[in-house]
Amino acid sequence: MIPHSARPLLAIAALACGPAAAQSGLADRFRQLDRNADGRLSREEAGTAPFFVPADRDGDGFLTPAEAEAHARQSAATARNRTAGMEGDGAGPMTLRVKPVEIPETESPIQTLDAKAADGRAARAFWRKPKGDGPFPAVVFVHGGLTQFPEENLRRQVQVNPVITRMLAAGYAVAQATFRTYEQDVQSRGPIEDVRAVAHALAKAPGVDARRIALFGGSGGGSIALELGADPAVRAIVAGEPATVLYTGMLTTGEYGPRLAIMADPERYLTPDLRARTLEKLKTLRAPVMILHSDQHDLHKLNAPLFVPLMKEAGVKVEYREYPGYGHGFYFGGGDDRWGKGADEAVVEKVVSDVSAFLGRATAGPPDTQPGPGRLSGLQRYRLWAAGETAVRRQDLRAIEKLAEISRRVATSGDRSPDPSAELRELLGQIETRLGLPPPREIPSHLKPEDYPFAVARRERLDVRFANTDGVEAGPQSLNVHAPAGGMDHPILVFIHGGGMKGGDKAHPGITVLKPDFFIARGYVFASINYRLAPAHKHPAQAEDTAAAIAWLHDHAAEFGGDPERLFLLGISAGAQLAAVVSTNERFLAKHRKGLDVIQGAVILDIGSFDIPTLMEQAGERAPEMYRTTFRDGGTREDWIDLSPFYHVRRGKSIPPMLLCFVAGRDHHAAENRRFSERLTAEGYEATVLAAEGKTHLSLELDIGLSGDVPTAKILEFFDRRTRRSERGSIKAAAPSGGESIGDGTPQGRP
Repeated sequence: MIPHSARPLLAIAALACGPAAAQSGLADRFRQLDRNADGRLSREEAGTAPFFVPADRDGDGFLTPAEAEAHARQSAATARNRTAGMEGDGAGPMTLRVKPVEIPETESPIQTLDAKAADGRAARAFWRKPKGDGPFPAVVFVHGGLTQFPEENLRRQVQVNPVITRMLAAGYAVAQATFRTYEQDVQSRGPIEDVRAVAHALAKAPGVDARRIALFGGSGGGSIALELGADPAVRAIVAGEPATVLYTGMLTTGEYGPRLAIMADPERYLTPDLRARTLEKLKTLRAPVMILHSDQHDLHKLNAPLFVPLMKEAGVKVEYREYPGYGHGFYFGGGDDRWGKGADEAVVEKVVSDVSAFLGRATAGPPDTQPGPGRLSGLQRYRLWAAGETAVRRQDLRAIEKLAEISRRVATSGDRSPDPSAELRELLGQIETRLGLPPPREIPSHLKPEDYPFAVARRERLDVRFANTDGVEAGPQSLNVHAPAGGMDHPILVFIHGGGMKGGDKAHPGITVLKPDFFIARGYVFASINYRLAPAHKHPAQAEDTAAAIAWLHDHAAEFGGDPERLFLLGISAGAQLAAVVSTNERFLAKHRKGLDVIQGAVILDIGSFDIPTLMEQAGERAPEMYRTTFRDGGTREDWIDLSPFYHVRRGKSIPPMLLCFVAGRDHHAAENRRFSERLTAEGYEATVLAAEGKTHLSLELDIGLSGDVPTAKILEFFDRRTRRSERGSIKAAAPSGGESIGDGTPQGRP
């Protein structure tokens, strides 16, 4: 409600804001308020509204009709040209220039979500989920302003909003929440409790992953979302130009005038006391935060220089993204060209991409370190598989039977058992002791839950055929894609298995047990490829299939949420040979009209040889079996060169940065990797050499994804450095250096 004393001037301003025909009404309204008919409005007649002082230009304590009309016109211009601070984000009229993604209700019906706030007040939202059983990560959208939305508006938003529908199409359950009107008390906790109730209700909805609930609030709704950052049910927060004049306590009235004044000069109003109180509030936030901002709205003067530094001081995990030139509300696909231009297709796609990537990182893994009842952590699943491999290899029937018992208990316990994890750990321990396996690695105390590989929600495409060579069955020319459950533009990691060119498979447990979870949890698409095997298929079949798979993933990236401009290779043993040669010998990708520049980085794990001719000539009859079976009749020197990365490194190509990792303690491999690294750096490319201490050829691969594993950390660091879009194409050579790493350092550009 507007205070009675403020109504007279508001009424005048409202008339002036209307069409010209309403100007005669302004004079009539002035005469009604002028109770003593002296042609002036006194303070008593006008009330105590804060507009009186600025309208009384001569400061004589009275308003004339001319002063009232001038102030009303100025207010109208302000309302047209500058939003009141919390509109344009769904709180007021929005011009949606961007079309929504049309998802039929037969596929994704609109459902009602009823909840009850802490004070017993009913709260209602409308929501949709993707087609399928889930569980799906979910986003609760919170509009801006200070006023409750009608139900028909909520329902319409989940149908037509371009950002909401794109998030739904990307694999998220989406809900549009509202809250009780609080213009009369802008520091009320009621709206916060309304949104909290909706988030908790959505977490219990069928098909929703209760561990992956995020809030996406705009302006005033962004402030509400931040208020809920300490709620255990909220895993992440996205705030579009949050109205932190509310969160900080700076704004205590619903009037427009104070909003504009505070946002125009926030440093003046953020007193030391309010700053200290805000800092303490921020210290309670558990959820990571992404802030989306324009550089046009006055909230930018508060959030960029004052509020974000406070968040960092409080230890909040915050990511700040700026979208220059756009108007307030762009993050919901709206805006009406006040405070900048309205949203367009480009910014909507960018917002959805940035938000999806952030949520993929922020909500990966469960909110605590213990798997729920009936579930196994990534480490437990790895141990179970490793024990099974050992038992089968040793033909230990008692151990195999015991493992089968564990598997049955996991499969049947579900949530009906109080907590089978302790019993499972005991059984695993017994088997590992019996088989003489090394002690399992537990979670180091300094690691946070998100650093540890747990099973994560995903979308998958399995056994996808990437080539159709005559006479070849689908299996050898197929791949598996494991992608984050939601979002777009995720970097793509292509895993190329080993096996001496004559064995191995994309779905081997050594690949599937830990690696997809580990990389999906960090926002990557994990693709594992097959290729034709020797001796039935000789060189160049293996390299041709590897290139064909890379080309297919590059062309089809959008279908599984991948970013074709951030594609990386990870190869082990024979797979390392293929990764290295496809990254240097351009002829294989050229068959698919691709250049080497489609690969942004390659990790080469324990390769057989970078220089096959030298190896074959020196080894003679003792040459590795892999190379004897790969080539027809042992191969010619030309064949060997074709598969040797060393001979294809020349300046002027687009050879990607490489991480060369090998098992420490083998002099021949150390010399091979050092020589190839020096070859790369001499020609202007980047190379890093890593000697993996305490590893075997097998454990180097199998341990990727284990917490505390040094090669895993180095691999992730290598990829993460290159996943930022701003660094694409800007990797140059680094000067060789001594020690374990060679050429590890100065990022420069590909020649």
